[in-house]
Amino acid sequence: LDLCMCKSQINFTAMAIDDFLCQQTMPKEYDAIFIVEVIEHLENPLRVIREASQKLKTGGRLFISTPNIDSNFSRAKFLLHGYHWFFDEGNMNTDGHISPIHRFQLKYILEELNMRTLDEFVVGDCPTQNSYVFNFFLALVKIYRKMSGRSSVLDKGIVKCLIVEKV
Repeated sequence: LDLCMCKSQINFTAMAIDDFLCQQTMPKEYDAIFIVEVIEHLENPLRVIREASQKLKTGGRLFISTPNIDSNFSRAKFLLHGYHWFFDEGNMNTDGHISPIHRFQLKYILEELNMRTLDEFVVGDCPTQNSYVFNFFLALVKIYRKMSGRSSVLDKGIVKCLIVEKV
């Protein structure tokens, strides 16, 4: 989104998450809220989603993005190493990723908050691995997901994105 092109037509407010959670400094309702690559850094990501839903107008849109731990790649990494992609000790120390969020968790909280999913997609390609063992587990995950009828748009991609609407 080119802010320079839209500035005269759209009022943007960027703020720290602490300010966002503080009721006194916030207008009552927004048309749209973007939570982009934030919730995986928080101790209580569901609180932020809940607060965002309360600050949206009816019909307002919430845009969420977070690392896609639901990808086949991340599932295979979990099976082999016990942690999801982007959530190993190195990522915790350098990037501050502490809260992996599964699709079912997001869907659950959004349904509880009376939010309707408008779109769900992934961005980016998962890297290839030169490890025979890893590729074997990745193939097993793909086969299982396909045979169980659980394959979805989130099986691939680095970042999962959701666009939801307050009903």
